[in-house]
Amino acid sequence: MQVLSHLRILLIRYTCRGLFEKHKLLFSFHMCAKILEASGKLNMDEYSFFLRGGVVSNIPAVLLPAG
Repeated sequence: MQVLSHLRILLIRYTCRGLFEKHKLLFSFHMCAKILEASGKLNMDEYSFFLRGGVVSNIPAVLLPAG
């Protein structure tokens, strides 16, 4: 188990070295979500809702002005 933890740390360290500062947080969030998903601790319905948002079914069609 320590080998996997050490490998994750090295992966994050070397990947973040090549990323721009604004992309590091997104990469860290993605890695955290994947680790939680692999361990079965991530509720995929909630995660999907977080990423995509809710679906509203009673929205009237929006008409664009002609022209």
